[in-house]
Amino acid sequence: MLLWRKGSDTVQEQGDACAALGACGLPMTPIFCGGAWRVMQEGEQWARGRNVVALRPGLVASCSRTEATLRSLEQAGVRIIPSMAFLGGDVRIGETDRAVLTFEGSELVCGGGGPRCTTMPVLRDGF
Repeated sequence: MLLWRKGSDTVQEQGDACAALGACGLPMTPIFCGGAWRVMQEGEQWARGRNVVALRPGLVASCSRTEATLRSLEQAGVRIIPSMAFLGGDVRIGETDRAVLTFEGSELVCGGGGPRCTTMPVLRDGF
């Protein structure tokens, strides 16, 4: 990863995107899909743990099946909220809250998709 700042004559090499962002004053800590264990990471990659859709800054929707990923997010201070609790009015989400709305998405995974995939338009000739 290369880092160049406006007005600078030099380019600095950074180890990764998080290091480059930190050098720019935007520190970022990665949260790994599947948590810290490699076996869980591989399993939840298959279950679409990385496939979320942003609803607004700090709020995303995710399948509830990616339990290790959701636990990692929760450990990082992100609220995990079942969508039915939110829709039923049992839980409120503040404008600045960091949260994940979860929903049952087992059929999406069977088809090779996830929450983000459901938001992407499909354009076909002749339709």
